Amino acid sequence: MRRLAVAAIAVFALAACGPTSQPVSEAGFNCGDTPVHASFLRDSLILDIDGRRAELSRAVSGSGVRFIGGSGDDRVTFWEKGATATLTVGQRVYPLCARTEPDLTRSRKLSRER
Repeated sequence: MRRLAVAAIAVFALAACGPTSQPVSEAGFNCGDTPVHASFLRDSLILDIDGRRAELSRAVSGSGVRFIGGSGDDRVTFWEKGATATLTVGQRVYPLCARTEPDLTRSRKLSRER
């Protein structure tokens, strides 16, 4: 019984340190005059926009990689395809976002995982 308990603790400890808690990659974007920092995790995204942080979950996308989070006026959608992305926060649609720190291998890898 003690071995089982130790094994269970080890599994939970490793899961907490897994790839979902550490960024797969990070990138910067300029959405018009607004700088945006993106930390891509395995199935989620953390965006820093205008001094605020948004945590988004991966969503179904016919093309590119799309993330959605929040609701109502706090709903955030980030849709990346190639070196550009679209960003919407509530009713505000930002100008087309251009990648400032390219990491094209990450985009290809995420597209193949789904």
